[in-house]
Amino acid sequence: MTSDAETRQIVMVTWEDAHAETTSGWLSELDVSVEPYTVQSVGILLPVETKPGHVSICQSYAYGFVDTVLHVPCAMVTEVTTLEVISVSEDN
Repeated sequence: MTSDAETRQIVMVTWEDAHAETTSGWLSELDVSVEPYTVQSVGILLPVETKPGHVSICQSYAYGFVDTVLHVPCAMVTEVTTLEVISVSEDN
C-alpha cells in the first residue's frame, strides 16, 4: 500500500427495523407481536459526517467511491461491532 492509504472498518450494524404484521386479514390487538424486528447488516463503515444522525455503511469502496449505501437512523441502532479493519487506497 502507498502512503495515501487509509483504514476503514468492516462492521456489523444491529438495528431494530419497522415492520408490519404478516398475517392476512384482521388481527386482534392481543395478537400483535411485541417482539422487535432485529436486522443485522454488514458493510464498510462510512464517516459520521456522511449523513448526520445515521450509521452509514456501504457494500463496496474503491478510490473514494462507494456503492450500495445503507443509512440506519442512530435511534434504531442497538450495536455496531467491528469485524475487521482494512486499508483502502484513495488513489486510482
